[in-house]
Amino acid sequence: MENDIIQDYKNQIEYLRFDSKQSEFNYLKNEIFLDYAANSVYPSSLIKQYYEKLTNHDESHGLWSLFSNPHSHSQSGLYTNLFIESTRQKILSLFNTNLNEYDVVFVQNATSGLKLLLESFNFGTFDSSRKKSDSCTHPYFAYLNDNHTSVIGLRELVWSLNSGVEVHFLAEAQSSEYFFSSKLIENPYNSQNLVNSSPNNLIVIPAQSNFNGRRYSLDLVDKIKTNGINYQLKAENLFVCLDTASFTSTSFLNLDEFKPDFLVVSFYKMFGFPTGVGALIIRKTEANKQCLSSKKYFGGGTVSMALIDNTQVCFKNCSLKKKGTSLIKNDTFHEFLEDGTISYLQIIGLNLAIDKFLGLTFNKGFSIVEEYVRGLTDYCYAKLEALKHYNDIKMVEIYRDTRPGLKYGPIIAFNLRNSLGKYIGYNLVNNLAQENRIHLRTGCFCNIGACQKFLSHLQDSSNFMENFEEHGHKCGDYIDLIDGKPTGAIRISFGYASIKEDINYFLKFLDENFVEKKAPSLNQISFNCGDIRKQFLKINQIFIYPIKSCRSMKIEDSWPLVKGFGLKYDRSFVIIDSNEIVLTQKRCPNLTKLQPYIDLKRQILILSYLKDSFRLDLTISFDKKIVYANKLAGIDMGEEASKWLTRVLNFSGSLQLLKICENIEKTSFANKAEFLLISENSIKVLRKFLVNNLEEDLKKKFESIGFKKIDNFLLQQFRPNLIVSIDENNGGDFSEEHWDEIKILNKNLNFKSVNNCTRCQMININQSVLSEGENSEMIDFSFLCNSLLKQVNKFKSNSKFGIYLAQSEHNPHDEFSEFLSNLERNKKIGPGDVGEAKLKLN
Repeated sequence: MENDIIQDYKNQIEYLRFDSKQSEFNYLKNEIFLDYAANSVYPSSLIKQYYEKLTNHDESHGLWSLFSNPHSHSQSGLYTNLFIESTRQKILSLFNTNLNEYDVVFVQNATSGLKLLLESFNFGTFDSSRKKSDSCTHPYFAYLNDNHTSVIGLRELVWSLNSGVEVHFLAEAQSSEYFFSSKLIENPYNSQNLVNSSPNNLIVIPAQSNFNGRRYSLDLVDKIKTNGINYQLKAENLFVCLDTASFTSTSFLNLDEFKPDFLVVSFYKMFGFPTGVGALIIRKTEANKQCLSSKKYFGGGTVSMALIDNTQVCFKNCSLKKKGTSLIKNDTFHEFLEDGTISYLQIIGLNLAIDKFLGLTFNKGFSIVEEYVRGLTDYCYAKLEALKHYNDIKMVEIYRDTRPGLKYGPIIAFNLRNSLGKYIGYNLVNNLAQENRIHLRTGCFCNIGACQKFLSHLQDSSNFMENFEEHGHKCGDYIDLIDGKPTGAIRISFGYASIKEDINYFLKFLDENFVEKKAPSLNQISFNCGDIRKQFLKINQIFIYPIKSCRSMKIEDSWPLVKGFGLKYDRSFVIIDSNEIVLTQKRCPNLTKLQPYIDLKRQILILSYLKDSFRLDLTISFDKKIVYANKLAGIDMGEEASKWLTRVLNFSGSLQLLKICENIEKTSFANKAEFLLISENSIKVLRKFLVNNLEEDLKKKFESIGFKKIDNFLLQQFRPNLIVSIDENNGGDFSEEHWDEIKILNKNLNFKSVNNCTRCQMININQSVLSEGENSEMIDFSFLCNSLLKQVNKFKSNSKFGIYLAQSEHNPHDEFSEFLSNLERNKKIGPGDVGEAKLKLN
């Protein structure tokens, strides 16, 4: 019978996803969403119901849409309050409990719930006059190595608010005699007040790891409260908070069976909508009333009385606050914990979301979803495990503890290896996934401890610090490999609207892009530069990109440099939409047809689009209206430019042209440095690889085009500033990746190599797209663009191509430094300039 229900649910979800007449998940029809651990998705009909709930007002038919501040005693305020209380009960019903057992405190998200709990938790009464030698027991706060970063961050509040509390880091114990081993983390703040009363202790444990889906046995709640954590961390006055944000997104939490003191949830992870509302759920016990007596802050709606000219304050349902604590009289915790007006319109949306979800699951709730996604996860896991290269090397390294008896939710964390066993950077995987409309997550997923545990080279925290301090790696950046080892992982996850076809599409993506079917050519690339320490180069072509994401402008003669900005007018303008978001070719493909040209002598910007053109005098003093967009500030270049761009690009909404303010760091939105250099030598090697690996019909097409035209096309795809040729008798392929410094010999110019350029999905967008009215002999290379990033990865598994450069600073102690700096202000660089590159010392 149970299998029949799962099959019925599967059929329903597939029908809603596939049937063209259905619009519940129409936004998923061309997308593969595999990031349910980050957020769930919402049915379109839920948004329509929400709109109708807020707009259809007809009292004669029982329709009410006038909701107002629940602190008001008006009719609308009272009705809103009733709706909120109804929502509290609906939430608890999802967890098989009720308002007699638990209370729901609305917060912004699970993180806010944790923070509120810690700020209110009474670890004990502290006495600064006591000495360390006095007999006492330190209260403690403990967390696991698999907790979310939001839990780890609580230790800072513990130390700052309660300096006598010990903080312990927990890892699963090797011995079966106790649950977790513990390590005391030294308090970085010097004050160490001691407790003179029986202390309260708090542990936060995850119900499910958001890193890899590891499920922790929920009976740990009772076992820990009864037996303590280990020999050192006893059970006396121990309170357990369960972080269920990851678990409850797809699983049924039975609070009638497992009874933590506190738990936190984020509803957007469960239902997709609404965002901005979560809950701290508190068990109604006398002990919890005692331990939540240290709330400090009070806001509107949570006080019964407060005076402005002395310290007296009384929280709702509490006694008058004395010595920093309040005696809680009853167990309606939300009345004194929900400071200010809660997000009542979002809570109305939550009420509707619960009803919609129960309808989709035949009123079975998350129990049916849990069983459904387990089948999908097991299927995907088995398929990933089976992926191998031609030489039988496994491609997927999955991060799971292989001990028997452990359970996992619908999350799989992994990295990819090539046929040599070397790691493939997760950013490359993400870039190619985006090209294929696959949505996944990369990095450490805000779970530092699990990342350290499973990436063995990071288990020593000093290595983590080295990555940060020496290599500059930080959360959310694009550094995915350091010394060939990953700094994070790839995560896919499933939810209530997932289907098997999503998984099959992803598996096909991995097979086509990363599984090596045959051995690579042995002489494919030669990186060895031997004992060479210098190489000679010649600048053959220079390009600037006056407007970000638009076509390039070729420099025919010498071009001025701007200190700290690179080539004058390079990426000096951006186009933003009505939401002040910078346009890119991914969002607006027509930008590939917009040709900017700078008349340097007359200071005019000329824009051409098909047969249309627009001229902008750069000497005109605009009204200096500063517009802020995407972490940059720019000057609006006028209404006429805005109207012309909006018309020719045919983009929804009004567009604006901004000139980036000169005091803004341009590289923050353009490239990682002032210049991007690519060598013609490397392009030729890439072209040879492409020709050798193309299908026969495409190979013939390549040969008919001619190699010179192909090379020029490839160069444009990488959007470089400087294109150089290197003395072929003085170094190997891709020797520019080993350069440290460059000196232009015929001019007083020095450059420093900043980093190698990791290619993104931009190279798959055709930069040589045919435009109406252009030369009819122009060749359409679109047949190659769709897979160029994929081919570059197969060609060079680290997907790096080209190097970033920055102008070097003069030595301030040089006797000619001032003269050289003044001279450099008038420096230019041009095609034909020759240089010398100094290689890095190994």
